[in-house]
Amino acid sequence: MSCGVRIELTTYPTELRVDLDRLDKIWREGIGRFGGPFLAGDGFTGIDAFFAPIAFRLQTYGLSLSSVSDVYVDRLRRLPAMQEWYSASLAETVRESNHEAELLAAGRITADLRESREETSKYTDLMPDGRARKWTWVMDAKSVITTPSPQAPIRHGKGPLVISGLAWSGNGKVTKVDVSLDGGRNWQEARITGEARSKALTRFHLDIDWDGSELFLQSRATDETGYVQPTKNALRDIRGLNNVYHNNGIQTWWVKADGEVENVEIA
Repeated sequence: MSCGVRIELTTYPTELRVDLDRLDKIWREGIGRFGGPFLAGDGFTGIDAFFAPIAFRLQTYGLSLSSVSDVYVDRLRRLPAMQEWYSASLAETVRESNHEAELLAAGRITADLRESREETSKYTDLMPDGRARKWTWVMDAKSVITTPSPQAPIRHGKGPLVISGLAWSGNGKVTKVDVSLDGGRNWQEARITGEARSKALTRFHLDIDWDGSELFLQSRATDETGYVQPTKNALRDIRGLNNVYHNNGIQTWWVKADGEVENVEIA
């Protein structure tokens, strides 16, 4: 049973109508005899638990009964335990192929509220206290140096060197990018090329005269909200060790004397 799917039936078989009429009769009889609001009186009992899955199935297929039964179904779905069940169902990412085929055969899917594996793995960040930060749609300010980098080492030797990279922010425009040659001890403001636009890649450059010594290159973006790209350690202090897809911490490239570049972290 997929609680998070909504289906518009393509056919309305006689057998279905008969089953719904019988169900409606049972519910109206129970509520009428014992006074409601549940089937055996004023408290939720085993008979209500027996019919609880049907409350979600009626919702899935957009089916309605008599006004008395519809009120009863709505009351079932509002119960805290039912709400917990529903939330857990939406978060479930496992799909059973035969059941999915049955859904498609029943009619047209008008909505699918279930989480996918991609949404759960890439847009949910597990925090240090065990809670999940969701949904993480926005990437905070981030930057990375693209030249030099492991894919673009220095080949020309000592002399003039243009350090270049990209910065962006999901919260607006990038207003400034600083570059460090010594792993974050000292910073120089890079020049931004062209007009910085909101939520767009922004190219930055810094011209230096490289003497052939080792460099520990870093870049640090600031966006129009005043947010400053954090170090990886600062980010881990806030979000723990499990934030992978939304890791906007400062990246370090180790430039060796021969111009080769490696990815490193500085403690």
